[in-house]
Amino acid sequence: MPETVFMFSGQGSQYFHMGRDLYDGNDRFRGWMDRLDEMASREVGTSVVGALYSGARKKGDPFDRTLFTHPAIFMVEYSLAQCLIEAGVRPSVVLGASLGSFAAAAVAGFIDAEDALTAVIGQAKALEECCEPGSMIAILADPVLFAEDFLSGRSELAGVNFATHFVVSARQADLEGIEAALKRRGVGFQRLPVSFPFHSRWIERAKASFEPFLRALRRRRGQVPLVCCDQATFCPSCRTTTSGT
Repeated sequence: MPETVFMFSGQGSQYFHMGRDLYDGNDRFRGWMDRLDEMASREVGTSVVGALYSGARKKGDPFDRTLFTHPAIFMVEYSLAQCLIEAGVRPSVVLGASLGSFAAAAVAGFIDAEDALTAVIGQAKALEECCEPGSMIAILADPVLFAEDFLSGRSELAGVNFATHFVVSARQADLEGIEAALKRRGVGFQRLPVSFPFHSRWIERAKASFEPFLRALRRRRGQVPLVCCDQATFCPSCRTTTSGT
């Protein structure tokens, strides 16, 4: 039987009304979303589900407030995974990219869903309290372009996805200058809907606040093999994983 891999994305993949059809038509999905939202609402101060499915928002509207997007991404990913599992689609392996590592670890059984959500919200709060704003830009070009001063001097290389697709992180004050330079060169790009320059030195200030919280997270032996996106290898089944952003 072919192996089934559950993969969970991180910041930048979210949008308003994601999962809305399932929320309206699938009891399992809605049940998990509401259950997690009850807890998230106490931490955030308002309903994450209410913000995500607000009738005042369209899918294309920017959804980039980290305090809401962090839990929304986790909640949708975890709830969707539970729908698939209930339907008989069970993962042989799970992996998460960045923030998605929390959902992967919860689905694999290394941490409780509620504890993972608490950690996700705690990380969002640490970022908003400690870090200066910024964003990420996906660039459709050979990553060697990053060596040019207009990029390397103003941003950090956040990831290389393909031979012709990479992502940079930059502070708010540098974003427009980078985008203008890309336009002049005829290079395709897209700013991601995030409010911080993730995977860069500019979010390191959140580490001191969040790391003790993460170390106190209740952990246990997992039931499904988990791939660590940071180390690009399997985590031992008797251990746990932590996540960056």
